[in-house]
Amino acid sequence: MEWFLLGGLLVVVIIIWCVTTNSRKARIGEHIRGLGGDVLVVELCFLSRGPFVFVGKGQQVFRFEYMMDGKHKEGWVKFGGWTGTDWRM
Repeated sequence: MEWFLLGGLLVVVIIIWCVTTNSRKARIGEHIRGLGGDVLVVELCFLSRGPFVFVGKGQQVFRFEYMMDGKHKEGWVKFGGWTGTDWRM
């Protein structure tokens, strides 16, 4: 019985993590399109912190590539901090 509850809790945690990750990827796309660009690639960085010195527990860092004004550019964003979303473009 205990293993069944633990397994169910694990499934719920994974579903919440997937929904959160997908919504954050969509938010990156909306932000770049709002600036007049097109998103090419969005990837979640597990081991890399990118340009961020401090990445705390529960924070997610994404690297993304986008086209703006005919130029290929790279950006980073950190979600989940006390100060809000941190964009580096």
